[in-house]
Amino acid sequence: MSNRVLPEILGYVGAALVASAALNLVSLSWEDWSDPVRLSVLVGATTVLAGSAVIIAAINQGRPGLAQRGTPRRLVALTVALSAVLVAATAHQILLMAGWDDLFERSDPWVLVPAAAGLAVALVGAWLAPGVLATLGVAGLSGFTAVSAMSLLADQPEWVMPIFITGVGAVWLALAPLNLVPPVLAESLGVAWTIGFLMPLALIESRVVDPDLPADEIAAVWWARALLIAFAVSALTIFARGGSWAWAVGGVVAAAIGALAIAGSALGWVTGMLVAGVVLLAIAGLLFLARKRTATEEVPTSAPVR
Repeated sequence: MSNRVLPEILGYVGAALVASAALNLVSLSWEDWSDPVRLSVLVGATTVLAGSAVIIAAINQGRPGLAQRGTPRRLVALTVALSAVLVAATAHQILLMAGWDDLFERSDPWVLVPAAAGLAVALVGAWLAPGVLATLGVAGLSGFTAVSAMSLLADQPEWVMPIFITGVGAVWLALAPLNLVPPVLAESLGVAWTIGFLMPLALIESRVVDPDLPADEIAAVWWARALLIAFAVSALTIFARGGSWAWAVGGVVAAAIGALAIAGSALGWVTGMLVAGVVLLAIAGLLFLARKRTATEEVPTSAPVR
């Protein structure tokens, strides 16, 4: 992996570990919080991420400037994609507070609101900072929206569902190549599907695997977790050997999910994950500063004034 991207990758991995540890700690007490507290946490986190995206974009002269700068563009895409997820979660929380506690158990148009709100934010990110991160963000929220919409078709004739799924797929395949060239798009979809299949099983009883479960089910959960970590290592290795950013994104996401699942509610593991993330962030920051200082020193002092 070149020195140019190493600090950025270390920063992403560190941030993913810190976020995973924080998410784990929050999940332990989430059920004990009141609805207003939950909403405040979601709104606060969304504001921080969306505000960061706006600041980074403004510093880099908006969309035209981001198009010329890889690292700021990826940071904006990442913060907007995460903001989109939090916007969907915030909308869901608002509906729950309004009394729609069985929102996903009935065919009701309101079921589309959280997914549609998150997808709208993700599409803004794809326009502002196109690339692998933005495309995967749109893909995830598109899938969420499609699943939500499919719940409205449960009472429709059987032929409606395959037509709807085909239409969603056709729209995606028509729009996605506008942001990614076909090989990178194929890699991104492969990475997303791999993580998508492994994640639900890996996170089953993530706090503690129930010892009363059958031995084969417990083994399957741990196999999924091991495969996620192995995939993370493999994906980052492929990226280090010249692969596209789809592998870097997949590796970081898989590492975060695997760490979150394995850490569970054991305070020692969660603390260790948090410390490791902070250390990686510090190393990434030092490498960024060192690279900037080196670049400054390499500027010729006798260059003519223009």
